[in-house]
Amino acid sequence: MNTERIAHKDGGWGWLVVGSTFIATFLRSSTVKVFAVLLPSIRDDMQLDTWVVGWLISVMFTISDFTGLPAAWLCSKSGHRLVVMTGGLMVGIGIVSSSLAVGTAHLLLSAIVTGLGLGMVENPPLALIGRYFQARYATANSLALSAIPIAIIVAPPMAQILLDTYGWRGTLLMWGGACLHMAVCGAVLRPVVIRGVERRDTPTADEASSPDRNEKTRTRRMRQFIQSSHLYLLKNFSFVTIVCVLCFERLTFLAWLIYLVPHGLEAGLTPYQAATLPSGTGVANLLGKVVQGVFVDSKLITSTALLYATAVTAGVSLMLDPLAKTFASMFVLGTVYGLAVGTLYPLGMTVLRDLVGDQRFIVALGWCTVVLGIFRMPMGFFPGWLYDVSGNYDTSFIVLGGIELLPVPLLTIDLIRRSRWWRGKANDRREDYERLIGISGDSLGKGGE
Repeated sequence: MNTERIAHKDGGWGWLVVGSTFIATFLRSSTVKVFAVLLPSIRDDMQLDTWVVGWLISVMFTISDFTGLPAAWLCSKSGHRLVVMTGGLMVGIGIVSSSLAVGTAHLLLSAIVTGLGLGMVENPPLALIGRYFQARYATANSLALSAIPIAIIVAPPMAQILLDTYGWRGTLLMWGGACLHMAVCGAVLRPVVIRGVERRDTPTADEASSPDRNEKTRTRRMRQFIQSSHLYLLKNFSFVTIVCVLCFERLTFLAWLIYLVPHGLEAGLTPYQAATLPSGTGVANLLGKVVQGVFVDSKLITSTALLYATAVTAGVSLMLDPLAKTFASMFVLGTVYGLAVGTLYPLGMTVLRDLVGDQRFIVALGWCTVVLGIFRMPMGFFPGWLYDVSGNYDTSFIVLGGIELLPVPLLTIDLIRRSRWWRGKANDRREDYERLIGISGDSLGKGGE
């Protein structure tokens, strides 16, 4: 029997898990900013094209997205702690190896190792928070995810200072050493398993000696794969809706961050004003993450209703961008958008956890990152291509707003399906069907007599 203790109430060791998740998330989110700052220096020193270095960075994070599902499977076999510790070591080794790169192949290999490690570090800590917290999960989750906006604010100037002081190779060497702390964060992830649950990892003697065991091995393995990957979740309308919300939010936010400063410069802002725009968004993003946890845990508003409102606000604020031509108006719209997406991402995770439960939560996050990986690379250059075609960023931001609003019809349908009116209608239809079956059964019975 494989049993371990479970936290009976929120808090305790769970807050250490939240703290370690915060640090790991900060390091992971800062990594993309560090590489973005170092991109021109790497390009010039190694005499590469800009698209080559950008492609290598995209490969790194695309691989991390597709590692989400394998990481969930590894957690079920060896536990969250070992997976995150291994991933942290891989991230540190990969980034340190990048600092010693002598060619494109070396950079690509280092990017692959780093991407695999980042994928192993992302979801397991977030899933384990759900095991430690029940009543205050939204608050704990929002505190852990507040590392993302802090990384947006802190990482670029920090990377620039390191670059000016030590060069790009020295910066990557130091950042690789810092990312080794992810392994330490993983060591804090003490496992939690429901007491009394028995799991059989090996077949019994009767099963092993069964004569048709070899014939059924392939079928059993396929069934185990379907069960472990929870493919049936893709048939659930609510699950698909939440996955779309989370993925479209992350995709549009990534593209918006990439092109926000160039858009401000094109609108006539000074370089200092354009560089200030992401700071306001980062502060608002942090505020949104913290506030939504308080609102949800205190039951002031349902999580699904708040998710719908923030999704609409995020999309509309992007589509209103062409009306903003001054620094003040662009700053206000950016702040509103940052507040909306800061609320949207952790809120979507809360709704997803409530939908699938703690046991399947890490697999659900894995499916989210897989879908995100499919669309991540096109979204990196799509807004830039629209700028090349239209000659301004207004079209790009309107399209980004439209993409952000794509899940809103699905959310509307899902809200209707969850409403008391719809459930009442569904119960009426079920009763009518059962009554019809009952009448038919009675009729058949009488006919038989």
